[in-house]
Amino acid sequence: MADHVAETSSTQAQFPGRAALRTFMQVILPAAVGFGVLVPVIVSTFLGVAGNALPGGFVAWLTAASVAVGGVAAGIARVMASPAVVAWTQRYLPWLAPQPTDPKN
Repeated sequence: MADHVAETSSTQAQFPGRAALRTFMQVILPAAVGFGVLVPVIVSTFLGVAGNALPGGFVAWLTAASVAVGGVAAGIARVMASPAVVAWTQRYLPWLAPQPTDPKN
C-alpha cells in the first residue's frame, strides 16, 4: 500500500463562490433589518421629538447601504476562500483557517 495521504482542501476553498454567497446572505439579512427597519424608526422617533420628518428616499438609501455591506462582505469572503489565503491563514493564523493543517486539531 502507498503511504501517501490525499490532500483535501476545505469546502470554502473548493467552492469560493458558495462561500461568498453564504456570507452575503448572512450579512444582508441583519443589515437589511438594521438599516431598513430599525434605523428609520429610531431616526424618525428622534426627528419626531424635534418636529421634523424623514427626508424622501431615506429608507431607500439605507436599503442600498445594507446591500453594499453585504456585497463587500461577500467580496471579502471570496478573497478569504482563495487557496493562497487559506494556506497563509493555516500557517500564520491557524485559529482563523477554515481547515487546520493538522487534522487532529
